[in-house]
Amino acid sequence: DVGLALLYDRLRFTLDIPDPIYLSGQSGSVGNYQFTAPNVDIGKYPDKVSDFRFGVDSRLWGDINGPFRLGLSAQFFVPSGERATYVTDGTYRGLLRAQFAGNWGILRHAGFVGVHVRPRDDSDTLGSAPLGGPRGSEFAFGLAAAPEFALSARGGTRAGIGPELFGETALKSAFGKYTTALEALLSAQLTHLDDHGALLRFKVAAGPGINAEFGAPTWRMLLGIEISD
Repeated sequence: DVGLALLYDRLRFTLDIPDPIYLSGQSGSVGNYQFTAPNVDIGKYPDKVSDFRFGVDSRLWGDINGPFRLGLSAQFFVPSGERATYVTDGTYRGLLRAQFAGNWGILRHAGFVGVHVRPRDDSDTLGSAPLGGPRGSEFAFGLAAAPEFALSARGGTRAGIGPELFGETALKSAFGKYTTALEALLSAQLTHLDDHGALLRFKVAAGPGINAEFGAPTWRMLLGIEISD
C-alpha cells in the first residue's frame, strides 16, 4: 500500500495505491453458487493494483495538539483489478467520514463515523442462503486509543501501544448478524520528530476479525512506514 499526501493549511489531499502481495482462501459452494478462492502472489501478479483512492481531509475545529479536534474526510474509489481476485467490486464509490482525535496528557485517541456510498448490492446473489452477500451502502466506524511515552529527554522520539476497533454494517440491514463486519487490532508505533518538523514513524499491528463477515478478514497484520517533511 503506497500513500501520498499534500498538506495546505487545514487541508490534506491524499492518493492511496494498494497492491496486494498475497491473497488466498478456500473455494466452496453455497446453495447453487460456486465460489473460487483467489490465488494471488507477487510473483504471479506483480502489478495487481486494487482500487485507487483519492481523498481530501479538513480539520474544522481544534488545535493540532489539543484535547479534541474535529474534521471531515471524503474519499473517492476508482475501480481497478479483477473481481475474481477479490481486490475490487468493480464500482465507483465514495466514503464520507466525520473524524475526531485528541491528546489528553499521555493518552492519544482518534475515531470516525461515516457512510460508504456503494452502488453494488449483492444481497440476492445467494437467494435464501443465510450469508447473503454485500448489501449496498454501509455505515462505517472506528475507534483507537493508546498511551504515548517519550523515549528521549527532549521528547523528539516517542512510542505508543494500544487497541483499535473498526467495522461496517449494511444500511439496509443495520447491525444484523450477517451484515456487520467487525475487527480489532493491537498496534504499536515509534515516532521521531526532528528539530525541523520532519517526521518518521514506524507502525506494526495485528488482530482478528471479531465478526469476520464481508469486509473483515479472519486475521490481519500490518506494517507501516510514514515519512513527512
